[in-house]
Amino acid sequence: MLACGLATNFVPSAKLPLLEKALISRAASATSSSCDLASISAIIDEYSLQQPAVNEKSVFHKMDVIDKCFSRPTVEQILSALEKEATTTDTNRADEKEGCRQFMNPCPREYRITCHVLQGQISKDFREGCRAILWGKDKKPKWKPSSLELITDHMVDQCFSRLDGDEELKLPQRSNLPVFANAKLRANYDFGVFLYSIPINISIPSLMLFQFY
Repeated sequence: MLACGLATNFVPSAKLPLLEKALISRAASATSSSCDLASISAIIDEYSLQQPAVNEKSVFHKMDVIDKCFSRPTVEQILSALEKEATTTDTNRADEKEGCRQFMNPCPREYRITCHVLQGQISKDFREGCRAILWGKDKKPKWKPSSLELITDHMVDQCFSRLDGDEELKLPQRSNLPVFANAKLRANYDFGVFLYSIPINISIPSLMLFQFY
């Protein structure tokens, strides 16, 4: 979860009761300044492991490779990078991260993408893919456009466009996250192009059905 950027902290099971007690204690004696986001985060950090122990096959040890491949600006380049990665044994790529700017708050942008995808105004491919796999089950999706080469930059830009009215997601800033959390909750700035990592979870049939029916 940490390696994928879906979690910001790891608290060992043995420390969870202590963390719960500390949070309850802070809430019981809360004032406007003692129960803010920074204070709560500080308590969680106190019981968190900065770098959890992981086995040698964990994806945690391959983040340099993952970041390199998925930082490409187009799907075609991502696929090409993955294919090249499969044929190389060079894993020393720390120098390739130099020059990247990291900044927080990609979530609202990813929220925009999710909303546009579910609304189906730009493309209905999400619904079509779900139909082909989940309820139609013919496993023969009819994509529009039919290939990656036919997808235009304008279509991609539309997925990042602002939402109407008050639909934009607003989150409080967090500046005290651990290094490994900041490393994934970011947008890279590389070669003059903003590149965003988008967590994908396929376990959303209930959300999908709610949207479509």
